[in-house]
Amino acid sequence: MVAEPTLWSCGHTPQLRRREQSWFHPYHRFWSINKILLRREDNSVAMTAFVKLTFAILMCMQAARAQDFESLTRNCRLQHPERLNECVVGAVKIMQPKFAKGIPELGLPRMDPLKLEDFSLNQADGAVRFSANFRNLSITGVGRFELKYLDINFDAGSVHLGCVVPALNVRGNYDINGRVFELPVEGKGPFIALLEGVVAEGEGFTTVTNNRLQMKKMKFDFKIRNFRSKVENLFGGNEILRSTLEHFLSENTELVLDQVRPTLVSTMDSFLTNVVNVILGQLPSDVSARIPNANSLDKHRARTLRVQAERRNAAATARSRAG
Repeated sequence: MVAEPTLWSCGHTPQLRRREQSWFHPYHRFWSINKILLRREDNSVAMTAFVKLTFAILMCMQAARAQDFESLTRNCRLQHPERLNECVVGAVKIMQPKFAKGIPELGLPRMDPLKLEDFSLNQADGAVRFSANFRNLSITGVGRFELKYLDINFDAGSVHLGCVVPALNVRGNYDINGRVFELPVEGKGPFIALLEGVVAEGEGFTTVTNNRLQMKKMKFDFKIRNFRSKVENLFGGNEILRSTLEHFLSENTELVLDQVRPTLVSTMDSFLTNVVNVILGQLPSDVSARIPNANSLDKHRARTLRVQAERRNAAATARSRAG
C-alpha cells in the first residue's frame, strides 16, 4: 500500500514556495493526482486521499494569497517608510486579480457580483412621467477598480483615497407604470444598466482595534460620467416607445442617479471601507512611531496637502466675498 501523500507547509520559504507554485500548475497537478490514483488498489481510499489533498491545496492557495499581501505590505513599512503610501498602492495593484476574487483570510469577500438594495425611481413632470421599482439587483465590475491615490496619515489618524471603476453593470428586475407622451406605460421584466467612469473619493479616520489600525468612519463622494440602460417587456414590444424612455433616462442621468446614489453609495462605502481595513490590518498600531510620516516624500501625501490648501483658499475666498 502506498503511503498517504503529504502536503508541505504553505510557502514559508522561497524554496518551498517555488515547489508549491510548480505543483499548482494545472498540467502538473493533473498528472500528479492521476499517478496517486493509479497506484491505489482501493478506489475508496484513493478518493478519500484525493479529497483530502484537494482541500489541503485549496487551503494553501488561500493562505498563499494572504501571505503575499502581508509580505508586500511588510516590505513597504520596513524598506520604504518615507514612501509608504506609494508602496502600498503598488502592492494593491500587484494583488488586484486576487483582491477581485476575494481573500477570506484577510476578511475580503469576493467583489463580483455585489448585491444592491432595491430602489424606486419617480418622475412626475414633463412628457415622460412614471413610477418604477427595481429589485433583485446585482452589480459587477467592482473588482476592476483602480486605486488612484491613498494617503495614510498616522500623525493625523486619517486616510484619504480615490479610485476609479471603468464600468459597473447593474442587473435586476423592474416594474413600471406611467405615461410617455400621454401613452400609457406598463411593464415588468429584466433590465440592465451600465454606469461608466465611476470615480470614488473619500476620507476618514482610524482607530486601534486589537493592536491593528482600522477605519472608524469613512465618507465617500461618487461621480459617474455616463449612464445607459436597457429594459425588456415594455410597451408590448414597441421599440420606438422603449427607445424613447431609454433615451430619456440616458439624457437625465442626474435624475436617475439621485435615486440610485443612496443604495450605490451604501454598497460602495462598505466595499471600499473593507478594502481600506484589509490594507490597514497589515500595519501594526505602533507603526507610526517607526515611520517618518510627517515628512513623507510620497506623491500621495503631496496630493493631500495640495487639496487641503486649495480647500482653505476656496473657503477664505468665499468668506471674503461674503464679507
